[in-house]
Amino acid sequence: MIGAEAGFLKVSIARPALVGWLHAAPTAACRWDDWSRRIWHVDGAARGAIFDDRTLADAATVAARFAINHDLLLHLIGGAAAPSIAAFDNNGVFVAGTMCCSVRPGDILAFLALARSLMDHLDRDGHAIAVVRNHGWSHGDAEATIDALLVRPFGEQRDQIRIPVIADTRH
Repeated sequence: MIGAEAGFLKVSIARPALVGWLHAAPTAACRWDDWSRRIWHVDGAARGAIFDDRTLADAATVAARFAINHDLLLHLIGGAAAPSIAAFDNNGVFVAGTMCCSVRPGDILAFLALARSLMDHLDRDGHAIAVVRNHGWSHGDAEATIDALLVRPFGEQRDQIRIPVIADTRH
């Protein structure tokens, strides 16, 4: 089901490392055991993780359908009703995203796990930011960010970050 969730990924990465990541096999979300300790924001309220073992299994099923990360990424952002983008610039910045992605927790988790898998491909100065927001209720006092990750190279600390509502554009 497509909804008002937007998925966005921005990565500072060398071109050979990006190509390596795009051609690597997807990593199952169960590689990391801290998903249940993350705070997700749903319907404007902070909650514990909105997924359970079934959602982890759903995310693994989604990832297992694809041989390489490139194809999984295209599925997660390219199958949406809204336009999607994927681009790499001359400064070593890769961006990918869509304004309408799946609202299924398993798909959201597969997107976040895909972003986390970048840790194995980043050099010391590389990093990635992944954000899932619900722009359908991103106004004023509502918390629109469902989850956001800051990904650093393997062995570095990874943090959950908060992306605040920048401005209320409704008048």
